[in-house]
Amino acid sequence: MCRSELNFAPYKGIQKSRIFTPHELQDLFQQSGIKVIKVYGNRIAVRLVPEEIQTMTNYDDTFFSKLAEMELYLSEVPSLLGMAEYLQIVVEKLPV
Repeated sequence: MCRSELNFAPYKGIQKSRIFTPHELQDLFQQSGIKVIKVYGNRIAVRLVPEEIQTMTNYDDTFFSKLAEMELYLSEVPSLLGMAEYLQIVVEKLPV
């Protein structure tokens, strides 16, 4: 994605949400004196599961346990962070 108006998109009812790459977010924190310890991507694999499976009420616990295990694994793969619905960033405020 280039740095321009293309970095804005509608998201959850907000017409112009700013879109950051995982690297841009890390840079923003670091420029503010905050050490980035780890970046996790959330909702990577789940977004690829068909809706009829996501909304099942009569399901096999083993299937969803495996899906959760896969989601946890994928959440730490750096090359997939850009596919995540949202990111969680673990940081440490550096002493001034």
